[in-house]
Amino acid sequence: MSEAKFTPGPWYSFDNKSLNGTYWIGPSSFFSIAEVRNGAEDEEYGGDKAELANAHLIAAAPDLYEALEIAVANLRCATVCSDADEDDEEAIQLRDAWKRDIDRCREALSRARGEVNEDVSS
Repeated sequence: MSEAKFTPGPWYSFDNKSLNGTYWIGPSSFFSIAEVRNGAEDEEYGGDKAELANAHLIAAAPDLYEALEIAVANLRCATVCSDADEDDEEAIQLRDAWKRDIDRCREALSRARGEVNEDVSS
């Protein structure tokens, strides 16, 4: 697994709607790494409420990344511990579910590190 190369957290969202109509996201109000702009009239994408919610979600990204790394480690430990009882069908199903969860978490972490090529042009 490669190392995360994004700007370290914590990140915060700053309301700059009166200045330039956006929310800024970054470690301080002087260092912006992203801007959220949604157009209040565009209800298809949630309008103002979604704009603020998107800013909060992006600002939480470093914390979510860290939590996901911890979850992967804990799920891996749980699957190793559950390998001991191969006769318990419920334990096997639970272990298999954990392994699927680990795969989903790893995919999300890879995406956050930019290791997944996403074509968003379509």
